Amino acid sequence: MTWYLLHGNLLDAARMHLVAFIAVPVGVYGYLWWAAGWILGVRLPMVRITKWTGIGYAVFFAVYSTVLRNLPWPALHWFHIDDLTP
Repeated sequence: MTWYLLHGNLLDAARMHLVAFIAVPVGVYGYLWWAAGWILGVRLPMVRITKWTGIGYAVFFAVYSTVLRNLPWPALHWFHIDDLTP
């Protein structure tokens, strides 16, 4: 997913790992928040993520990564990643 993000291919990045892709804007904003405070001395508004939101995301991340991506149903076939080893 990171390789596709670095090359600007958002569709394939989402296909590689949709749930991690959803967290990318939060991570980018966290980096900008830190960099603006450290480099420019400007305080951006902090994103407040509740404990239950974090737990829910972690559970969804685990279920998606281990179960949903491996089911053979047509609705989830888009998320199936073939063996990438040569």
